[in-house]
Amino acid sequence: MPKENTLYYIILIIPLFVAFLVVITLILLVGGYWIPAVTVLLIAFLINRRTEAFALNFRSSQNSERGKIALKVLTYNLNRAYSTSVNNGSEQDVLNLVNEQEADIVLLQEFNPTLYSEINEGLKKNYPYGTLNDEGNRFKSVFSRYPISDYHQLTSNGEIQPICVMKVEVNGRTCYIVTCHLMSNNFSVACREIKDQGLRMIAGIKKVNHSIRQGCAIRRQQTEVLLDYLKEIDDPVLICGDFNDVAKSVTLQKFGKDGFSDAWWNRGFGYGFTYWGMKMRFRLDHILYNEQVTPCWIRVIHSNLSDHRPLVASFSIE
Repeated sequence: MPKENTLYYIILIIPLFVAFLVVITLILLVGGYWIPAVTVLLIAFLINRRTEAFALNFRSSQNSERGKIALKVLTYNLNRAYSTSVNNGSEQDVLNLVNEQEADIVLLQEFNPTLYSEINEGLKKNYPYGTLNDEGNRFKSVFSRYPISDYHQLTSNGEIQPICVMKVEVNGRTCYIVTCHLMSNNFSVACREIKDQGLRMIAGIKKVNHSIRQGCAIRRQQTEVLLDYLKEIDDPVLICGDFNDVAKSVTLQKFGKDGFSDAWWNRGFGYGFTYWGMKMRFRLDHILYNEQVTPCWIRVIHSNLSDHRPLVASFSIE
């Protein structure tokens, strides 16, 4: 098995391992084994700090810092790109959920406004500025209370990337907002092919490994394209969307090395999973920010209207 795949699997199971260590700690405490309990808990804490599995921010700022601009954003993979998309709830339910958050900018992935016009028209009433990009069938829509002065679909070597960069004028301050839907591991596709082709266990494992390796490689390339585009920008930047990757993966580490921080790790609390499809629980949706931005709070909205949950956060901008 390739080294990158092995590391990826380890990252995926780390949250379970940390939770297991906490349970062991409680059992030891009940048994009166204080020193072993403290030791195990310390190990869990250090692993968690290294892997950013569970955010432990007990306090967060509810308001923007005085003298700074407040900006609230919502990112949500709606899983409504095609007529065959299967979801719970009605279009009105989705509309109500998004409007209740009162975000300044709403970033939707896998949303086809032609097929789901009620959501589209309803959001337009509260958000006078917006864009739509359906290149590559990723269907990324943006609804904004603030003017969008520029909108750029990234490309690389002539290939369209699932990344859009917008220049938004927020109360006189230029900000760059990125919406993305990075490459998936296509785990469900691999599983379906295994079933349809009647593959045995070893062949099935190889197919899944290949799918994951391919997904990681493409996400790494897409990340490099975006970071290369942003490297000359000194204004506030928010990168939002479905990254199809977890904390401390190669993808997220690349963003970290280029000065972008994870809003959930710095202002969230708990595991904060945003994807719950196929009986899985992963935090695949993220909001990253650069040093010109300060996170105030962030939360995952509990909803079953899509196989993803919306992520909403508030920021202070210098």
